[in-house]
Amino acid sequence: MVAGILLIAAVSAQAEIMTYVDDKGKTWYVDRLSAVPVKYQDQVKKSKNVPLFAAAGAPDAQGSETSSTAVEVFLDPEQPESRQLEQFLLSRGITYQRYDIVNNPGAKAIYDSIGLTTLPVVKIGGVVIPGFNPESILAEVERNRP
Repeated sequence: MVAGILLIAAVSAQAEIMTYVDDKGKTWYVDRLSAVPVKYQDQVKKSKNVPLFAAAGAPDAQGSETSSTAVEVFLDPEQPESRQLEQFLLSRGITYQRYDIVNNPGAKAIYDSIGLTTLPVVKIGGVVIPGFNPESILAEVERNRP
């Protein structure tokens, strides 16, 4: 019973999200200041909520995208499992490219090309992980570390 309560508390916890805009006009969402390149740190804005309708990811401190951008997440921002997945990734410091397939036709087209009908979907390199499967996600992230 206590484990169930702790799980519910962990799932509903909000991460502090920071945003900034790079030189190309792309908005980035990160969960720690160290993920923001130094030249953008003066414009960081903080929020308590994960963004619902934008691309997410994080460049490294030098401003180039890290190998973790190979983590792609296809989701419905209103679906509880999709939100749980984002909170999980943020809590582990895993950066990712976010595809909102409900509000972005381009993201939907990419999702459709994968051939699945479930959400969320995590794609890491060539591996597709349907649903919210933390163990598989962590294992695949580890396999793809440089």
